Amino acid sequence: MLWKKCVFVLLVFGACKTELSLSGLTGGGSKTTPPPGGGGQAATGGGKSGGPVTQPPVVGKLETGKAPPWCRSDYQPSTSDSNLGWTKSYMEREGYAGKTLEYMAKAACDKPRDGERQKIVAEWAAAYKASFGATDQDFVEVMTFGIMPQAEGNALEEEQCAPYKVKNEEATAEERTLRDAEAQVLGCGREPDENLLYWLDKPVITEVQRTALVNKCIYGDPAKEDKSRGEFAFCMMDMKRLDRATFDKELAGMKLNLYGKVSAVQNFQIAKAKASFLLKKYAALAEKDEEWKRLLAAPEAGWQLWVKTYEANKPAFEAIKKFDAKAAKGSKKALAGCGAELHALFHEHMSKKKAKSFEDAQKLATDMVGYPLLIALMRCDAAEARYLPVAAAQDLFMNQAKAHRGPRFESYDMTLTVLNDIRADREKFPLERTYPSPPSTGRQLWYKAYEQTFNKISYDKGVGQIKDVSKKGDMVLVTFKTVKWKEQEAYGCVNTRRIYRIRDDGTLEYEQRCKFKTVGRSSTQEPVSVPANFAKGLAPGMMVDLMIDSGRGEGKAAGKIGIPKGVYKDPDKKKFIGTFGVVW
Repeated sequence: MLWKKCVFVLLVFGACKTELSLSGLTGGGSKTTPPPGGGGQAATGGGKSGGPVTQPPVVGKLETGKAPPWCRSDYQPSTSDSNLGWTKSYMEREGYAGKTLEYMAKAACDKPRDGERQKIVAEWAAAYKASFGATDQDFVEVMTFGIMPQAEGNALEEEQCAPYKVKNEEATAEERTLRDAEAQVLGCGREPDENLLYWLDKPVITEVQRTALVNKCIYGDPAKEDKSRGEFAFCMMDMKRLDRATFDKELAGMKLNLYGKVSAVQNFQIAKAKASFLLKKYAALAEKDEEWKRLLAAPEAGWQLWVKTYEANKPAFEAIKKFDAKAAKGSKKALAGCGAELHALFHEHMSKKKAKSFEDAQKLATDMVGYPLLIALMRCDAAEARYLPVAAAQDLFMNQAKAHRGPRFESYDMTLTVLNDIRADREKFPLERTYPSPPSTGRQLWYKAYEQTFNKISYDKGVGQIKDVSKKGDMVLVTFKTVKWKEQEAYGCVNTRRIYRIRDDGTLEYEQRCKFKTVGRSSTQEPVSVPANFAKGLAPGMMVDLMIDSGRGEGKAAGKIGIPKGVYKDPDKKKFIGTFGVVW
């Protein structure tokens, strides 16, 4: 069977060592060798359920002058000593791949008390430990599994992985992703998709989850990459925080047999080795170049900015978390009445800073607090059939917005901001974009809510100066008078060199610079009914840009229904004072 992932290796030929590199593990063999790689999650219970789990055997220590502790009484030594040759051959081609370790374990036991063989085994052990930051126990346990007969190794794999084969149809998308990550770190599944980076973007995660995150973030073999890929933008803090002692403590609380334990430890070792290699590489660049130093400081600055923002806006973040938990379960009853709290929090957020322009209001509405609040609002309004606010939010704010989630998204955004500044001065700076970019999971959530508005409303726009405002139940009837005004119209827009965001398909999207001209306008807007929670602060004399449902869906019952896009103090729209139900 095949090893399912890749490992960091230190190629060793007897006592001769070469450079650090990453080899593909494709060497099949007589039995399954635990596959290193990918992710993990210690809290979903995948490795804690199912039948009885065989605990790792007491394998002892590797001691000079004594037979290796993994040598079994039922092992039949090779009379031709071919295992030593195969070990060297596979080591040269694949490094510490599955077959290498299997032949290595056997070669040690072909001549367990031979001094020369013991010396070679000791060199292997030292090189393995140096490659992975491993312990003597790690090496002994890998060898113990490597020498197992096929049936015994397969039985351990089947036992460890059985719980992950049971599907839970009611599991949320987050639960499925994190369970997949745990399965892979234990050698029981494929690499989780990019959604893992979204669901793990929270301030506190387990060390098993961090292992999954780093292995997902650092793709392939960084030692073979000539160009920098910028993995530090999203994952710098996790690369620095990987901690073996914490990881081992988590493993101790899980029900792991030898297969699961060896797989998990190798996953951690791979993540740590890749992270250490890159951190050292980037530190060397920072020593020589002040711009690299500034760039590498950006992830932590972004992280700390999110923490500060979170502390100042805990009620909003807690409300989002509470809504997400209810929405994930798929219960419409659980979401009943969700709009009141979320709308109040969004209005509070928008009112804190009195935006001087609609563009400033857009930025505020889609910042670290506004963006996740709007996602929750759109999903809530769609669930309760308030389709116009959903379509309005998409049109006003979300379509061109940068995504925000947690501290890692902000680490990435801060890094991209600094990178833009650097490249504005140094066009040939050897880093154009960073990988990975934040996943589009959040966009998928709000766009799914937006899709529910299709064929439910007739979306239109309007503009007018308010003549009168009168409350009628849950709606406010707004009438208008004829008005003429002048406004600035953008034209001749061109892209700058500053990257604004990277779209889902990898396309770079640049900031634009536009020219403006003054144009004359006039309007006699028909009366519009505005939902009461979007009409607060509206008064006669104000100019209002409107998003309107002109007669389908919600509009059938009450004529035209509108939501203010922009509210202005004066007819010429020189003083911007509100948007989306918030007037200051």
